[in-house]
Amino acid sequence: ITYVTGGAATHESYAGLLREARRLHCGLRRLGLRPREPVALQILDSRMHIRALWACAVGGLPSLTVAVAPQLTPSNAVAAKLVAAVAQLGARHVLASDELAAPLRALLPRAEVLAVARLQGGGDA
Repeated sequence: ITYVTGGAATHESYAGLLREARRLHCGLRRLGLRPREPVALQILDSRMHIRALWACAVGGLPSLTVAVAPQLTPSNAVAAKLVAAVAQLGARHVLASDELAAPLRALLPRAEVLAVARLQGGGDA
């Protein structure tokens, strides 16, 4: 897999992606997430986003990705779509970039917002 950020390309093998997804999934399991629990994704970094998406797939967690709003406020149309999608899906958990965690907690007070970087050390699957 090739990720391009700011004009710079980095690479990750599928084996490496699977290893990191399993590690992330272990962190999710440690927090009590079980198969069929929906999870919303709000992750800025594409590499981390793909890892989180695969972690959800590995664990049988339905995932939802909504574009990250430029402002995570109720008056922002993209943020409003996220709120509606989380409610419709019944997602109690949101995996987020560290810098988005606090604004997402304010926007989605009923959801548990998990900073994805903190889950990376989840151990081996």
